[in-house]
Amino acid sequence: MTDVKVRPLTIHLAKEGVQRATLLDSTTSHQHHHQLTINPALTADLYILPSDRKQPAWVSFFDGHVESDQFGKNSSTGAALIITVEKKHFALTFGRGGSLLSSTGWEDRFGLKVVLNCIGDEKVRSLEKHSLDQLLRHTTEQASRDATAGEFGLDIEQDLLRSVTGRPASEEDYGKRITGGKHFTLRFLSLWPSFLLFSTAYTIGFLMSHTRSNLVG
Repeated sequence: MTDVKVRPLTIHLAKEGVQRATLLDSTTSHQHHHQLTINPALTADLYILPSDRKQPAWVSFFDGHVESDQFGKNSSTGAALIITVEKKHFALTFGRGGSLLSSTGWEDRFGLKVVLNCIGDEKVRSLEKHSLDQLLRHTTEQASRDATAGEFGLDIEQDLLRSVTGRPASEEDYGKRITGGKHFTLRFLSLWPSFLLFSTAYTIGFLMSHTRSNLVG
């Protein structure tokens, strides 16, 4: 039986009014650009980072004892798929693909809003927050079971919620766990067909157009 792997899918939403041509970081070069036809009325732009093969920094600890080429080299790459749905620009990023995106053109709390709209009232598993006190604490808390935000001791007057992980109300659509902060991350089975990537963008577009969370401004 073939092993079935669970793979993350990370989705970003561009700020309203930002032009599609300015969504990428102009200082980061991309090796390949492909335009993909999703259907006759919809295309997407795929940008691929060049593979960067280099030796880990810790190899220098063994200088004079072992030849450096014995350790081989690490390779890292990434990609960003830019797609426009209902006049909203999305980026689906893979690997190091997030570094291709502009640092100013994307919503800061898109994923947080989506997760808070998708999970049930008592299905929070972990959250990350900044406390607006004298120490300006940055904390991440995780529960051993599904819980409410209140059980994490969240103070709406003193705490700034940065990200949430929880169990969605509809596990058929989103899986068992979703995470949201600046971007939205869900996990899907590797055997699912590739059109899931594109249908997901439609789903997120619908959520952002038709739902709002009372917990996030």
